[in-house]
Amino acid sequence: MGWFNYAAIKNYLIFFGFVTVTFLVGEVHPFSHFPMYNSFPNWSYAFFITDERNDTLFFEHHFRTSAGPFAHQFYTICQHKGFAYGNRIETKAQLQEVGKAMLGLIEWKNKPSKTKMLRLYRRTFMLTDGKLNIIDELMAEKSITDANK
Repeated sequence: MGWFNYAAIKNYLIFFGFVTVTFLVGEVHPFSHFPMYNSFPNWSYAFFITDERNDTLFFEHHFRTSAGPFAHQFYTICQHKGFAYGNRIETKAQLQEVGKAMLGLIEWKNKPSKTKMLRLYRRTFMLTDGKLNIIDELMAEKSITDANK
């Protein structure tokens, strides 16, 4: 009986048992699909900072934070202030308030010598009727004398 592999049979039985249980149980925790990974909204936000000439200031070069963590501040500040957010439902006043708070978090790594003003923009990517729309909105402006040096 050297040709008979009991370990392989045991592994196949465990595999088929798991598959059978999964089909019988269906969409019940812990066998459910997580909605954050199987459905996506039709919108997304990105944030960028420019100077007074609207030249982009790149996070990795100029600031002590990267773009990802900085963008997450938008959602954190909205939650903290109790603002509904997403899909461009924020009011202009809310957007300005959040933008001012976000600019207050900026710390310089390499400040351009001639920069006098920071402008924070939100870029919205929105899929509507199969077409990608891109909308830029000025959230806040801040004089460089007011920002961290």
